[in-house]
Amino acid sequence: AEAVDAGYTVRDATGAPLMLDQNGFDAAMVDLSDPEAGRWFHRRLTDEYARLGATGGMADFAEGPPFDAVLAGGAASALHNAWPVLWTRYQPGGWSFQRAAGSPGRFGDERPVMMWAGDQLTTWDEHDGMASAIAIILNAGVSGQPLMHADVGGYTGLRQPVVGVRRDRELLLRWAEWSVFSPAFRTHEGNQPDRFAQVWDDDIVEDFAHLTRLFAALEGYRGAVIAEALEEGTPAMRPVWWSFPGTWAASTAGRAASYLFGDFFVAPVLRPGAQRVRVVLPPGRWRHVWSDQEYLGDRLVEIEAPLGAPAVFHPAGDDATGAAAEALR
Repeated sequence: AEAVDAGYTVRDATGAPLMLDQNGFDAAMVDLSDPEAGRWFHRRLTDEYARLGATGGMADFAEGPPFDAVLAGGAASALHNAWPVLWTRYQPGGWSFQRAAGSPGRFGDERPVMMWAGDQLTTWDEHDGMASAIAIILNAGVSGQPLMHADVGGYTGLRQPVVGVRRDRELLLRWAEWSVFSPAFRTHEGNQPDRFAQVWDDDIVEDFAHLTRLFAALEGYRGAVIAEALEEGTPAMRPVWWSFPGTWAASTAGRAASYLFGDFFVAPVLRPGAQRVRVVLPPGRWRHVWSDQEYLGDRLVEIEAPLGAPAVFHPAGDDATGAAAEALR
């Protein structure tokens, strides 16, 4: 009501606030193309963050208004790609994360954005499950989004017979394993929390706590990775070809869903029931994080990967990554 009274909303052709279906309720949008409306939005969010004692949060629904919307700053079609950047610009201070963003600096704003990969199914597959989240993160990273992560365990379950899916213990923990080696480690109870395995379940909480301790152990290393990503515009999670172009490990046959986080090489378990992974190591000498055993790269290796100890390697002789690996052990 405050925004409507001040004339700060996106409008329809009649000049009335444009009401958009939000899957069960309607809502108006603040017209971020109007700097006065944007500053008002920023003040209101800042006040709410202060009231809650929050330093950051989810800034969802950063997608632009429909093309038939009437905006103060010009045609909605022309502003569509700039909208997520405006959304980020008017968020409160601190960290926010969102699933729509523009390349930093493209529209005159250098504020960092932490994106997440959307609402994956609670499945293992590459189409819309866990493997797809890794693919999305790696592709977005080389497309100008240096900081990406995903909901640990996925978000979307389906109740329908035959095609219905739900999150189980193994998927949740395997998803959490590779998320340790990412910019952010964030859980979500999902769209069907009553049917999903949750991190607080009696048969999960101890294993999950172990993984959160691993994430915490990498705090200093992760901070350096994030700082470099923001300074250089390079992705924190990188496909192997980014650092080892033209090698077998970087080929379609060799890479699977493996990736580099800083200088760690990570090969997630992507099949239910699997306790080992087969992966092509990049060229060089690599040390297995958990056993400290050394392997020669540019060849196929098969590694034990029980729950809680994913297949992760660091370059032999690299002091910074070696020290981080020691902290994990």
